[in-house]
Amino acid sequence: MTTREQPEPPRPAGSTGQLPVSGAPVATALPEMPRGPYVPTVLRGLFVLALVVVVFVWRLVDGPDWAVVGIAVAVVAGALLLLASVVSVIAQRARREREFDRMLNGS
Repeated sequence: MTTREQPEPPRPAGSTGQLPVSGAPVATALPEMPRGPYVPTVLRGLFVLALVVVVFVWRLVDGPDWAVVGIAVAVVAGALLLLASVVSVIAQRARREREFDRMLNGS
């Protein structure tokens, strides 16, 4: 079997066939990875937690007052979300400070 050479594609007039070099580095921005919790996962976790609390209360108490249980669950869930947001803000601030220090030190 014989091989055939492929003809070179035509070049525009005045082209050398090489890419122009300007000497300046080309900056390509990488997409930033998302940080923090994934909201749908957090909401599913809170839903499952609420179900567990309802089942737990139902098994422990004969005829619980569901209005009180619902309010208590809402207060506890709100407190947990507030605590999680405070921890997240503190961790993010510490991460920014580390990145800033790293940038200043050149490492």
